[in-house]
Amino acid sequence: MRLAYGLGLALAACATDITAEPAGPVVSAAYGKAAEPAADAPRFLYVVGGDYATSALSVVDLAGMPTGDVATGPPVAAHVLHSGSKVGPVTTALSGDVVLAQSPFGDRRALLVDRANGVLTVFDARVLAVAQQWSVAGGFYANPQDALALPDGRMLVSRMGKNAHPSGLLDGGDDVVALQSGQVAARTALTDRATHAGHLAAPQRLAWAMGRVWLGLGSFAPDFKAVGPGRILGLSADASAVEVAVDVPMARNCVTAAALQPVGLVAACQGSFVKGQDQVAQSAIVRVQPQDAHWAVTALALADVATGPWSRDLAVEGDSVFAVSVGDLATGRPDRLWRIDLATQVRSVVASSSKPFGFSGLWFDRFRRVLWIGERGARPGDLRRFAVTATATSEGKPVRSNPRGLGALDLGGF
Repeated sequence: MRLAYGLGLALAACATDITAEPAGPVVSAAYGKAAEPAADAPRFLYVVGGDYATSALSVVDLAGMPTGDVATGPPVAAHVLHSGSKVGPVTTALSGDVVLAQSPFGDRRALLVDRANGVLTVFDARVLAVAQQWSVAGGFYANPQDALALPDGRMLVSRMGKNAHPSGLLDGGDDVVALQSGQVAARTALTDRATHAGHLAAPQRLAWAMGRVWLGLGSFAPDFKAVGPGRILGLSADASAVEVAVDVPMARNCVTAAALQPVGLVAACQGSFVKGQDQVAQSAIVRVQPQDAHWAVTALALADVATGPWSRDLAVEGDSVFAVSVGDLATGRPDRLWRIDLATQVRSVVASSSKPFGFSGLWFDRFRRVLWIGERGARPGDLRRFAVTATATSEGKPVRSNPRGLGALDLGGF
């Protein structure tokens, strides 16, 4: 499920921003030629572009980029996998609803989560080809939201869809499942963890922190017209049991969680899908920390009418959190990228989008200290980037991930 502003608005906003897709990849001559960076430095920035009807994957090669470089144009392999790609008899083409798994998969490969098809696709940027693909659909609309690779080789997947007619123990949906050798091997049901009776738990994105797997719950009504109070769960290291349930009374629909150092979490809560002041009143960036025998939840940044609700996009850098507030079509208010100080809770604007609902996808390259954000319809380039210091950010030259095609909707570097 995408941002709360709705599929129809996104289609209307981007329909005129794209041109016909090229027949095949467009690969820079220097792509893949730089020396391999240090093991703790990401090599590739993966970019999922789309218009919510089709999707296209492009890859930016960061290997030759020094710290703070926001001026040099990195080599790009554009449109290397897309909804029209030829696939074999046992693989599935991308739908129009694809995101990147938020956590590293390993060996600098990307893990694509196809929510419409219920399929996970591993893409290897070194050879520009699909390496593996697995289904988590189980014969129903599973609507997977994220995937997390565990050290033991298993894969965890959060599935928002609920199966009305399950035929076995593993295909119930509204759960977190564990894949072993590409097959669903275990399931942790979450429906009874929803914060409102009769609602779906609707598990969201996954994060690893403090020896546990963490995720927020949407707690949606079956028709998505109502949302229960916010809740974040901490699952055991193998995700076989819920160990912690943290209620978030000041917000609802906590979508994205990220680890803080040395301990704690920060989460972006979008609020309900009802527009206007109701959603704003339920949206916040929150901090979760262990405190004695319980978990303390504090609001780092409450949404307000002047800036709108918070989006799903979140990035952490030292003592700062970067987050995005969503614009408004009626007033023309743009999206805004904010920097929030963890100690003082003071927030400052880093950048604004060229039009409402422009920003989508946010990633911080800790090794090079560069923050990347997607702006699908931006003419100079759909990837904007900022050099980040302890106290300031400065914008550099944008990059176009797919020169003749679909602009960025989601980002991730590995």
